[in-house]
Amino acid sequence: MTSNFTKYLSTILNSYIYITRNTPGEIVLFTSANLITKILFFLKKHTNTQFEILTDLTAIDYIANTKQRFQISYNLISIRYQTRIRVQTSVNNYIPIDSITPIYPGANWLEREVWDMYGIVFNKHTDLRRILTDYGFSNFPLRKDFPVSGYTEVEYNDTKKRVVIQPVSVKQDTRNFKYNTSWQNFGVYNLRKN
Repeated sequence: MTSNFTKYLSTILNSYIYITRNTPGEIVLFTSANLITKILFFLKKHTNTQFEILTDLTAIDYIANTKQRFQISYNLISIRYQTRIRVQTSVNNYIPIDSITPIYPGANWLEREVWDMYGIVFNKHTDLRRILTDYGFSNFPLRKDFPVSGYTEVEYNDTKKRVVIQPVSVKQDTRNFKYNTSWQNFGVYNLRKN
């Protein structure tokens, strides 16, 4: 059924999608960013699709791709036809993508999370603000160019008797590192019995 349904979607959405792919139990459609709301509206409202549930919205950062750095994935389920579909599009970090909250109201928090972690701006989103990081946080932690340890750290300062935000300092001077592996510790012992 999946291959027939994929052929059906390819013929109907021929001018809107440019690649269709079948994975086991799931259909993947690729489209351009300016058509994402039209595709998702069609998939939700059409009688033969009825993808009424948005289960997830996430992004991937391909830092080497300078033109279309981020790939956004919309995962949908049709309860009526017991089918899953993933619609993917690529965007850069300068041009916003249209929000799908008028189509799927549950996308509100998911779009906020993608903006908070990746910095992808959703056009016409009613409440685009931080959801996982602090309000004063100025970067996007899931981007590939974000440093692993971050820029700032929050800790309680005993002398000031309050919580302070300061640049990251790696405190390893009190650690005792042993560079021997467990096999090197055996040294002169022969584990084989003759």
